[in-house]
Amino acid sequence: MYDVIALGEALIDLAPLGALSADAQAGPVDESAAAPAPGDAAGASTLPGSPVYAAHPGGAPANVAAALAKLNRSTAFIGKVGHDGFGRLVAQTLKGCGVDTTGLVYAEGVPTTLVIVDLADDGERSFTFHRNPGADSTLAPDEVRFDLIQNAEVFHFGSVSLTRDPARTATLRALAHAKQCGRFISFDPNVRLALWDTPEAARQTILSCLPEVDLLKVSEEELDFLTGDADPERGTAQLLREYDVGIVFVTLGKDGCFYRLHQETGYVPAPAVQAIDTTGAGDAFVAGVLSHLSDPNLRSRLNRDALASIARFANAVAALSTTKTGGIPAMPARETVEAFLRNTGERPQL
Repeated sequence: MYDVIALGEALIDLAPLGALSADAQAGPVDESAAAPAPGDAAGASTLPGSPVYAAHPGGAPANVAAALAKLNRSTAFIGKVGHDGFGRLVAQTLKGCGVDTTGLVYAEGVPTTLVIVDLADDGERSFTFHRNPGADSTLAPDEVRFDLIQNAEVFHFGSVSLTRDPARTATLRALAHAKQCGRFISFDPNVRLALWDTPEAARQTILSCLPEVDLLKVSEEELDFLTGDADPERGTAQLLREYDVGIVFVTLGKDGCFYRLHQETGYVPAPAVQAIDTTGAGDAFVAGVLSHLSDPNLRSRLNRDALASIARFANAVAALSTTKTGGIPAMPARETVEAFLRNTGERPQL
């Protein structure tokens, strides 16, 4: 039985390398396999001032699966990559983290999706997708391993796989199957409006999934987009009232997070770190939450104090992920998170 199975996009984040010092780089899982040879991309001569990019396997659901594996939870991933070097790198990296990739399939003639990541001085990022189409969007319903979903405690998904068919239909059928099997449903919309036909299409599609969801994670901006109210108390109350979503986390960046457990709410501050790249921080946060809520015994006795402790742990996972570059390569191990919490004196008690 898997603790968590994640379905959705797996892709390559091309992150700027030249502006960062060598000791800030997070190495790939298998450095010997991914190290550039003389004349390869990262080692090639470039014109003065031209950017150099590093290829980091990522994609929000893939990040969550990998982060959970690093937190010592059993995970599997369902998705699609190209039958190309980048697709093989994604598969190798997921496997290296301990993720079961039997649900990962390969597209013929469609490349692995690429995302250009631009970083600001404070580590905040923006994205440009090269996906017209990308392999992740071609996942077909008959390629989904429904047996994997049936054998997991938690089903986790996002909204990028809902942006176009056939991946949209595949995702919705997987969600319906997970619900039918009585799985705990986790949803992080991870809104990327550039991938949708219109903002309203994105909003309505995401909202249509909420009645099936047990756990929702949104950013402050996404809460405003979905409800028209960026205030976490009011916005999450609206989601509870209209869609009966009982557990909601709103991530607030360096300010930590807000949580709601039905009528109980609270804020948990984030630990201070020197952030260099916030790519995947929200996914790291989700993994920190699911590393606890994948336990049905904990879910059965969940209360406000327990949720606050989970939030502290998730904040630490997210904060540590921002101290290295990339998505999957930057996800911290459980031992690292626990040592960090001990040093800050905020080790959660669950």
